[in-house]
Amino acid sequence: MKRIWPILLAAVLSGGLFTPAYAITNRAHFVDVPASFWAYDYVEQAYSDGVVSGISGDPSQYTGIFSPNTTLTNAQFVTILAQGFFADNVVMTNTTPWYMPYMSVLQERGLLDGTDITAIPNATATRYDMSLVMVELLRYKGISMPNQQQIQNAQHRIGDWESIPSKYRDAVSIVYAMKLISGINEQGDFAGNTGVTRAAMCTVYCTLRDAISPGSNTGNMGTIKEYYPGTNYLTYTSVVGTPLKRYGEGNANATTYIYEYELDEYGKAKLLKYSDYLLQNGFSLVSLIPGNNGGYILMKGSVGISIMLLSQTNEVAVIVATL
Repeated sequence: MKRIWPILLAAVLSGGLFTPAYAITNRAHFVDVPASFWAYDYVEQAYSDGVVSGISGDPSQYTGIFSPNTTLTNAQFVTILAQGFFADNVVMTNTTPWYMPYMSVLQERGLLDGTDITAIPNATATRYDMSLVMVELLRYKGISMPNQQQIQNAQHRIGDWESIPSKYRDAVSIVYAMKLISGINEQGDFAGNTGVTRAAMCTVYCTLRDAISPGSNTGNMGTIKEYYPGTNYLTYTSVVGTPLKRYGEGNANATTYIYEYELDEYGKAKLLKYSDYLLQNGFSLVSLIPGNNGGYILMKGSVGISIMLLSQTNEVAVIVATL
């Protein structure tokens, strides 16, 4: 068996057995975003996907504060996109400021070119720069752009089209045509130098996600399924749509993936969904992981996968080891 069991059990703490009995609730995770709030569904979806969190309180205990009407900053904008579409590529380090791991992922792919985002990360994210980045993201993901007629129709609906600088016109007409960002008034003015609220960004994110991955409400966050290196088994991200960040290997036999999010009922249900996927694909449950950090160890052939809830740090950890 080589070193597979020490690897898989490295993060396990002792205690009582893990009981796999959870149910997704419909309670609002944020006290300032009740079910009656106009963007409630979008905020809850973005939170469920792990791309937004509250500014205080504990969303997992339904006491989170979201501050939905606060204007989004450039740093927050790039973090949402990095978490939503490139989470497996985010490498968390001790470097400051906090947003650099997320910004670096978009920079490396050229998605921030032509914007002022990197120069003024704490400034308001303008609708102009957001448009540029989202269109580059769509192109990077290989999504078809609107045809010429659709773009012309969008331009006719934009009330302040003539005042839009030329460098932004292509992107603005595309996001308008795809209904990623709409006008701010009856005239359809784009008002590109203004920002969006945190709540509005959740609607933008959900629309963008659906454009990149049609039917993504089923939990699929990407257009291409990803597999663990050296295996033909889908990653946690591909199965449940919640991204895991690869924290590095640390051992020749195992790779650790960890995603920091609130361990609410959504998170626990997704862990069970992933476990079901492994069982359906021939894995055998060989052990329950005891303690507050409960989970499973499953094996098939030369591949062992450990799935754990790390309650003290609000993380889900997956360790993939090969013999």
